[in-house]
Amino acid sequence: MDLRGEIERVFGHSLFERPLFYCYPDGLRFELAEGDTALQQFLSAHRKALLIAQDAFRGSDHFAVCLRDRMHEGGGLECRQLVRELKAAQIPLPAVRAFWADAVDPDDWADEEEPQVDLTLAFAAPIALLSNVLWCALAKDLGISPKLQCSVYLLNLQAGVALFPYDDRGMDVVGPNRSTLQQLYAQHRSLLLPYDLPQMQSTFGAL
Repeated sequence: MDLRGEIERVFGHSLFERPLFYCYPDGLRFELAEGDTALQQFLSAHRKALLIAQDAFRGSDHFAVCLRDRMHEGGGLECRQLVRELKAAQIPLPAVRAFWADAVDPDDWADEEEPQVDLTLAFAAPIALLSNVLWCALAKDLGISPKLQCSVYLLNLQAGVALFPYDDRGMDVVGPNRSTLQQLYAQHRSLLLPYDLPQMQSTFGAL
């Protein structure tokens, strides 16, 4: 399978725009973290994200993992670090995978003298690794290991649903599968982010 081509065919080019909820039409935004301590907030975020992901990927044996990070051209050191982080999280990197680089507009470079690219690594993973991948995504900005220091997307290519846990506070869910999004909207209505609820209600109806 041409994994890059399939991702672009199913989700289009808006999947990697940020903030995803506002760039990809008719999506969902969930509030995850709660509790008094950083650990409580992380564990609650992981539990809620896993519940949502299990419903979004129900019936699937595998899902696609998409890791994306902005780095300087020729960032081999960062790539090797990513492989070590995957190994620490017990997420095997299969031989069949897709790897590509998208040029970054010079206006968005961190240093005007150093060109940057958005590097993307995509591969299939068994559904049993949902918890591992979500853990690494949600731990990105916390003093918790293992973690992945990049953006992490979990994709159900067959169903047309993408999950983007942007940090331990929240997760965006988007895609062309309006039926599944409608179900998630109803099933997990108590987790919807109140600030963006009016926009979601305009798409999916009043709760």
